[in-house]
Amino acid sequence: MGNNLENFEQTVQRISDTVLDCIRQRQPPLASIADEPDSIFVKAANGHTQIVNSAYHLRFTAGADPAGKPGASYLHSSIVDVSQRSDKMILGGCSTVQFNHVGEDPLGRTLHFRTYKRSLQEAGDPRYAILGISRMMGIIASNAPTTLLSEKWRRFEQLSPTDRQIAIVIAGANIEGVSSDAIERRRNAILQTLEVESQVELIKLLVRLQDNGFGNLGI
Repeated sequence: MGNNLENFEQTVQRISDTVLDCIRQRQPPLASIADEPDSIFVKAANGHTQIVNSAYHLRFTAGADPAGKPGASYLHSSIVDVSQRSDKMILGGCSTVQFNHVGEDPLGRTLHFRTYKRSLQEAGDPRYAILGISRMMGIIASNAPTTLLSEKWRRFEQLSPTDRQIAIVIAGANIEGVSSDAIERRRNAILQTLEVESQVELIKLLVRLQDNGFGNLGI
């Protein structure tokens, strides 16, 4: 967590001034925000993320690389709507917005955030349009195992029917019509979608999903 709530106003002013100065001087903003404890991000006018610091990675990306992507492609669903609405306010002419909101982090915790966004138009660089600073104010609830498994099941359901069958075969089930060539071609893509590093982790994940009632996978 960042500094106390009483210092949030001072923090956003300091970071805003620093980022604006970097952009005006054509210096990379990341170096000035990399080690800040608050989650900091810079977006382009199309809403795609350009720069984030390590705290943002930890709190919001679930291990994904957000560079050049819209927030909806990597943010938890509990955060996407407020992110898009506040972006539209800035891009629609508001100079700053500040708001409290609730969302889940990659650990499955429901968190209370305070977020500040401001326009970067005055900096004069068309690559950068929005500066955002988010601070975790507290943990509302934590049910990490169930929430994380729900997210993994959602990712499993996003696989094509063929890839789901291949994943189940990799985990040890017998399904006719799945060739070894198909398994080798699709293995890495399946592991990447499910965010697991190895076949062993895939097996453990599918067993946990089945044991927790998400589906009968025949494992």
